[in-house]
Amino acid sequence: MAEIVDWINDKSFLHCVIGFLLIIIVILIALNMKKSNMLANSIKQYKKDPNDPNDPIEQMSSGSELEKNVQMEKNAKDKLVLFYSNSCGYCTQFMPVWMQCKEELKANKNLEVFEIECSNGGNGCANVRGYPTVIMYVNGSPVEFQGERTVDAVLAFVHKNQ
Repeated sequence: MAEIVDWINDKSFLHCVIGFLLIIIVILIALNMKKSNMLANSIKQYKKDPNDPNDPIEQMSSGSELEKNVQMEKNAKDKLVLFYSNSCGYCTQFMPVWMQCKEELKANKNLEVFEIECSNGGNGCANVRGYPTVIMYVNGSPVEFQGERTVDAVLAFVHKNQ
């Protein structure tokens, strides 16, 4: 027993443990950075080209554009907005659902559908508590989606609030 205590008290043992822990920390940081880049790349593939004339659905990229467009006349189109972050795993999982909803809502002439990337702290993202968040602006008033993150639930939310 005394030999074990002496071995633990030995400074070379402590240096080995500290070195091992530092290596583990560096590996975890590297893996986390790689995961963040993978998430960002997977979300980018779902972004629509705003210059595509065949896509009538508008995409906005900054909060200031949102704020201008939400201050609308009563007869203007409602807005359905996804607030997301490139580094959010839940956003990556939700993006295919969102894109399917956008596709199904293309025919709705009274609704504009777009997303805002909030990683850079855009002005429109200040009141968003978590990601992904879907908010529908009906006559300029926000209504936050609280349902399941499924196509049926989002579409039901839209139809209920229009």
